[in-house]
Amino acid sequence: MPRNYLPAAVSFQPNFVAARSVLGSVLVQKGLYEEALAEYEKVLELTKGVAIVEASVKAIMGHAYAKWGKRSEALKLLDEITMAGPASSYSIAGIHAALGDCDSAFEWLHKSFEQHEVQLVSMKVDPTLDGALSDSRFAELVRRVGLP
Repeated sequence: MPRNYLPAAVSFQPNFVAARSVLGSVLVQKGLYEEALAEYEKVLELTKGVAIVEASVKAIMGHAYAKWGKRSEALKLLDEITMAGPASSYSIAGIHAALGDCDSAFEWLHKSFEQHEVQLVSMKVDPTLDGALSDSRFAELVRRVGLP
């Protein structure tokens, strides 16, 4: 695929980790999984040795694999990050939601709630949780979080 999808921020600052991560997420939403995972791999290279960032990136990679239908790759990353720590419970819930495992997604969302994770403020608009939106437990959790 031509590199014309690169936003100016990445073109001008190729080591801008946040821009590369957001670009990966946009590419996932567009169904461009290979390109998204390439961006996430670059983020991993740039953040090597920063455990919390590596865990977060592996979580979004797990979500990308799940959305792509590559279940075994998603499960491998899910096992890796749940065993190693320090990924957020919210991020782990997103992988389960993308895999279609709503029971596990809600277990992790409830852990996220108990841990007061800040990501919960975006749960109504976060596409990583699309797989859980229609579940009645979602509306209840939105209410408990205090979102309108």
